[in-house]
Amino acid sequence: MPMNYPIVIGDISFESLQLFLAENFEGYQKIILCDENTEEASLMRIDFEGVPDLIGAETMTVPPGEESKSFAIVEQLVEAMLESGLTRKTLILNLGGGMVGDLGGFLASIYKRGIPFIQIPTSLLAMVDASVGSKTAINVGGIKNQAGVFSDPQGVFIYPGFLETLPERELKSGYAEMLKHALISDAEYWKTLTSRDWGQNEDWEALIRQSVDIKSAIVESDPLEKGPRKALNFGHTFGHALETLSHAAEKPLLHGEAIAFGIMLEAGLSQMHCGLSAQEYGEICEFISEHFGYLNPPKFAFESWVQIMRADKKNSSDKINFTLLTGIGAHEINREFEEAELQTVIDEFNAIDFSSEN
Repeated sequence: MPMNYPIVIGDISFESLQLFLAENFEGYQKIILCDENTEEASLMRIDFEGVPDLIGAETMTVPPGEESKSFAIVEQLVEAMLESGLTRKTLILNLGGGMVGDLGGFLASIYKRGIPFIQIPTSLLAMVDASVGSKTAINVGGIKNQAGVFSDPQGVFIYPGFLETLPERELKSGYAEMLKHALISDAEYWKTLTSRDWGQNEDWEALIRQSVDIKSAIVESDPLEKGPRKALNFGHTFGHALETLSHAAEKPLLHGEAIAFGIMLEAGLSQMHCGLSAQEYGEICEFISEHFGYLNPPKFAFESWVQIMRADKKNSSDKINFTLLTGIGAHEINREFEEAELQTVIDEFNAIDFSSEN
C-alpha cells in the first residue's frame, strides 16, 4: 500500500509547504504545535514571507521532554483549542522532534474525532524515523507509547537546515535510528554510516533520504504493523526499557541513545539465537561503544528490565517478542523468549564498564 501523503525532503521545503497549504487548506485555521526548545530555535527559521498561509497562525507550546507525551498535556491542549473556538476545519502543524510529532498527531486524531495535521520534524531522529509511518502515541504510567492510534499526516516536510540548531548529542541520538535502518535491511548503508568521520560536514539530505526510503518501503508493506513492519522495532524492546528506567532513575537517556544500547543488547541476543556472526556482533558493539559509550548508561537489575518489557506492544503471549538480526542487513521478526532466557545478555551488558573504554 503506497503512502497516502507526500514526503518532501530538501532546503526548498518551505516553498513546497506553501504550495501544499494553498492547494489543500485554504480557509483552515492553522495551529503550530512546538515545545519550548523548538519555539526558540526553529520557529524563527521558518520564512513566513515564503509561507504566507502561516502568517498569523496561533502557536501552542508545551514543555520539552517525554513528560509532555501525556493525557494531562493532551487535555490541556484540547481545552485551549476549545476555548479558542477551533473547529474541525483546523490544521495542526507539528514543528519539533519525535515527542512533538507523536503528541501533535495524537491530539489531531482525537480532537472533534479527527482533524488534519502536518509533520515538520526538526530533529534528526524525527526526520529519519518518527515523522514517517503514521504512528502517534503518548506515554502512560511512565511506559512509552502505551496509548495511541495509526493516523496519517497530510504531509511530511523535512528541512535539513533545522539540524544546524541541534547539539551533537541530539544528532547522535537520531543517528542511532539510521543505524537501525541499515542493520535490518542494507549492509552497504551500514558501511556508509560507520565509515564516515563524525566531525565532517555531511550531506544530511542524502543520508536522511536513504533512511526515509528504507522506512517508507517497510511501512508501505505493512501499514498497521501486523508483520514485516515489526522489523523497525529492532533495538527497541531493550531500548525502550532502558529509556524508561533511565528516566525513573533521573539519569535520562535520549531516545536514540537508549536505542543504541538496545541495538547492542539485541545484537547479543541475535548472536546467541539467530545466527549473527561473532565478527558482525563485534563490529556492532565496537561502533556503539565508540560513539555512545561515553554516556556510561546506568545499570539496572534484571527484574526491572523484565517488568518494562512485559508491556512491549509486540508481545502476544507470556513471552517477550523481539526482532533480531540474522546478519548485518538482514533480520527476523517474532522471535519470542522466556524471561529467564534474557538474563545472560542483560548480565553481560551490566558487566561492561563503558567508562574504561572511552
